[in-house]
Amino acid sequence: MMTCTTTNTAIPASSSETSQYFINTQAPTSDTLEHFWAMVWQQRISLIVMLTQELEQGRTRADRYWPQHAGLDEHYGDYSLHLTQQYSALAGTCSIRVLMLRSAQSNETRAIYHLQYLMWPDRGVPTDCLSFLRLLDMTRLLHAKLRGPLCVMCSAGIGRTGTFTALYALMLHVLAGQHCCNIAKLVHHLRLYRPGSVQTLAQYQFIYQAATWVQRIYSSNQSESSAKQVTLAR
Repeated sequence: MMTCTTTNTAIPASSSETSQYFINTQAPTSDTLEHFWAMVWQQRISLIVMLTQELEQGRTRADRYWPQHAGLDEHYGDYSLHLTQQYSALAGTCSIRVLMLRSAQSNETRAIYHLQYLMWPDRGVPTDCLSFLRLLDMTRLLHAKLRGPLCVMCSAGIGRTGTFTALYALMLHVLAGQHCCNIAKLVHHLRLYRPGSVQTLAQYQFIYQAATWVQRIYSSNQSESSAKQVTLAR
């Protein structure tokens, strides 16, 4: 039976107040759905970024762990999940869902935002760099308004997940007014918490390539407001 392994990773920042925490995990399976939603509740997660499709190249990469249609409820142990909204974004490369997670024990309900990026093949790199950069920015804007660590997953939870986490941390680093940090040290830091993070040479090279764009867009000589207005497709 496959387990749903998770890793809570702290990315070094300029101060403890601005440290960003991630929970990097493999995608839930039919055996771990209840454990996954229990983890989301216990860690007070409000935002999940999923970097895989359920089916890729004829192979199952993840079991669906949310209701398929709006208005439906599904139950996972002590928790029930209700899908309130689902729509396509970023020119069809991302599915956004708003879920309501309720605990049967406390009768409390929390909103969970779920971003599923569809343009990143297993062991590869994003096929649409523009939409990926926009995904990074959308994640940042949402996460800034929500509480709890950011949950990031792909199929095994190391390749695509590690690559995304590295670039997200780089973006936050640049936005904090600091020079782009050492990528090799950052990847090493991630692997101390979750071995195998950034799985292939292509993914490692992609971090360097995308970091150039991150530096251009979010460099410290731009204000936060002007960074939001930068046109990525230039």
